[in-house]
Amino acid sequence: MEYRKQKQVIIGLASLTVMLGAMFLLVQLVGDNIAPPQDKKDEIPDEAVFRDPDVIFAEFFKISDGNIYDAVAYIKNSNTEYGASSVMYEFDFLGEGGEVLRKVSGETFILPGESKYIVESAVEMSAVSDFSNVKNMNFNMKKINWQRLAPFSPANLNIDNTDFSREDDVSDNRFSGVVNNTSPYNLKNVEVHAVLYKSGKPVAAGRTNMQDLLRGTARAFQIVWPYALPQDVDIDARAESNFFKNSNFIRDYAASS
Repeated sequence: MEYRKQKQVIIGLASLTVMLGAMFLLVQLVGDNIAPPQDKKDEIPDEAVFRDPDVIFAEFFKISDGNIYDAVAYIKNSNTEYGASSVMYEFDFLGEGGEVLRKVSGETFILPGESKYIVESAVEMSAVSDFSNVKNMNFNMKKINWQRLAPFSPANLNIDNTDFSREDDVSDNRFSGVVNNTSPYNLKNVEVHAVLYKSGKPVAAGRTNMQDLLRGTARAFQIVWPYALPQDVDIDARAESNFFKNSNFIRDYAASS
């Protein structure tokens, strides 16, 4: 009788050991196939509070007698870990009495800790009268889509070999240079913005863009202002690319094969 009880205990312990072993093996097998936690970089904590980008300045410039204008806004993102993958903006061109002569809307992005220009070129007023002359302008941002992008390092798009040629009698002013892509990415679209300053005040702004700038390569660009500009201007030019947009990255087939 005693021997039978001992045998039952031994069998019970053996069964328990087998069950525990099977459970452990199952956990290991299942655990190996559990997807890792999703990257949290795109998630924003509920308690997160963001400061909207600061508007450093917004200016407009009349570029012809036909009521055509260029406009620029300079904004700064004080958030060092969060950028905005989408920023909806609007330039409101105002008349003598504050009436809105023209609205120009657009969309941009801003990286963590970035300061950037937003340029709208050759904006024509719809009315053809003395009242269509722009006297003031408002710049507003709305619908800002914040997104975490940390750790973040600058894009490494450098502008070199710059040159500015100005004509006194001919309205043909040209700023040229070369954008060097020293980042590790092949980029579908790169934009260049340039603002001209006279005694610290912006007097002109322009932009251009280039396609398919591969890493380790350089591309020449040129921005033209077909109207008179003052002498002895300082130029601030910046190249940028949207690092929030997956379609902006060109797949490296050679590296993946």
